[in-house]
Amino acid sequence: MITTDKAAAIAAACFFVSALSVPGCEKPGTSATSTGAASTGQTDPAPITHTYKTRGIIMSLPVPGNPASELQIQHEAIDGFVGASGEIVGMNAMTMPFPRLATGVTLDGLAKGDKVEFTFTNTWSGPAGSRRPDWVVDSMAKLPADTELVFGKKQTPAPGGP
Repeated sequence: MITTDKAAAIAAACFFVSALSVPGCEKPGTSATSTGAASTGQTDPAPITHTYKTRGIIMSLPVPGNPASELQIQHEAIDGFVGASGEIVGMNAMTMPFPRLATGVTLDGLAKGDKVEFTFTNTWSGPAGSRRPDWVVDSMAKLPADTELVFGKKQTPAPGGP
């Protein structure tokens, strides 16, 4: 029989593991801003919203008339990426889909293989323990072809560090 204390411990462990399982991307010098709040103790905590600026390479563009196609960008690591728990977990460099563009953002003039600097907002929402991300590209600018990008692992602070 599972006691209330055991059930609470199991739920807390599941929430912690789900927050750490978010893959990340990072790059020294990437930036993040927060516009949301962490859990309010309610069943459905307040959404957590952060905005990040990073660089990457366009791996695919959406094809008009093909709803299965999407914008995919291989981006540099994001050291300050905030996970579903509201804690900074960082994100390693990776290729990820960006299914939505903010109003006014266009992909005109961009092609697969172009290097870009872009800003995106992520909002974690839903019940605690099963929050889902919602990525929206807020801005995008083409970089010179000779721009050096670094696709590495996130930088983690030293124990006891900032």
